Amino acid sequence: MAYSGLPGDARQDMLKVYFKAEKMLRKQGVPAREPSQTVGEYNLLLTNGSDAEKEDLKWIQVSARRAAYNPDPFDGSALTEAKNKLVGLKEHFKNRGAK
Repeated sequence: MAYSGLPGDARQDMLKVYFKAEKMLRKQGVPAREPSQTVGEYNLLLTNGSDAEKEDLKWIQVSARRAAYNPDPFDGSALTEAKNKLVGLKEHFKNRGAK
């Protein structure tokens, strides 16, 4: 499902980060996002995650929404932070599974 027709590599890269986060959630047992669910509604499914996980995921989701729908110039520097948050989520999940 394509979220955006807005041009820009940074926008598309931000959406890729979001989709990677969704994939990580599915690997953790969270059901796939339904077509009718907004990304915000989908975030609510992460009920057993830590506050840090929820905040990182919310930040990625807000940034992806901005990249997809906001026609104002997109700040590509947010992509670096999004990737760092994605790595943080991966570490949280990895550590959770190791316990």
